[in-house]
Amino acid sequence: MAAGDSKIFNDFALKLAKKTYDLSSDAFAISFIATAYGSVNADATDPDITDYTPLTGGNFVAAVALTSVAITRAGAALKFDFADLATIAKAAGNPATIKTALIKHTVTGDLYKAIDLTADGGTTAIDVINNDFDYTVNAAGSFTQTVA
Repeated sequence: MAAGDSKIFNDFALKLAKKTYDLSSDAFAISFIATAYGSVNADATDPDITDYTPLTGGNFVAAVALTSVAITRAGAALKFDFADLATIAKAAGNPATIKTALIKHTVTGDLYKAIDLTADGGTTAIDVINNDFDYTVNAAGSFTQTVA
């Protein structure tokens, strides 16, 4: 595991198939936690943001709304995407223990995805006290699905 690794929560995929969410219009947000990526259980039943403690302080808030959320199709490929986050400026009051990012459905709090932010598989928290934080979505999108 390393920075950029991610996993989609299995219940999110199930609820998506049951039409609980509308990826073309629902709102999503990102939160930052101290839990190591490897300890986040993607197979948990009904995982919710309340199962974790979003870190706050300095320039970090409990949840940052994602913008330009969209689901698109090109040929047989579906892509769920959103805009890169605006830079979160370094500050002495920023949390010192951030290891993982969680993306949640804003209304329900249901967790969609976990992202490893560390360079060493979850051992060392990222330094947002001395360094600005940028999060760029994968060029292929947050997730892709090929329709067969």
